[in-house]
Amino acid sequence: MAAATYAGTGRVALALGEMGPGSLNLAAGAGTAFNNTGTVQVEAGTLNVLGGGNSPGQFTVAAGATLQFSAGTMTLGRSVSNLGSFRVGGAAIVNAAPGLELGGNTVVSAGRLNLGGNSQFERLDFVGSGTLANSG
Repeated sequence: MAAATYAGTGRVALALGEMGPGSLNLAAGAGTAFNNTGTVQVEAGTLNVLGGGNSPGQFTVAAGATLQFSAGTMTLGRSVSNLGSFRVGGAAIVNAAPGLELGGNTVVSAGRLNLGGNSQFERLDFVGSGTLANSG
């Protein structure tokens, strides 16, 4: 399966590893946002968030997997456990809480990553026209 798209409301109960290689796009349809108050595990492939949202919950990204923000405005807590890739691109704006720690590879290729201060990266790459801002 190359890609799947979720453009509704409710719960997403799908493991990307069960889909096989590819990506799951969480699309913004009629103002749909992706709000995470629990734990999202990206075990394989790419989870591409296209609608922004509010995510005080945790994201866990396995080695070889990707969590990508491509559109909308997303507010993150500081609970991102990243062994894979964390990407900000397209027209996305990602606002991170103070103390965000990202392992693995962080790539800002477009869009904007706003840090709340005291953030740490294992590896940070700029590719293209992305913006990084730090408020602390």
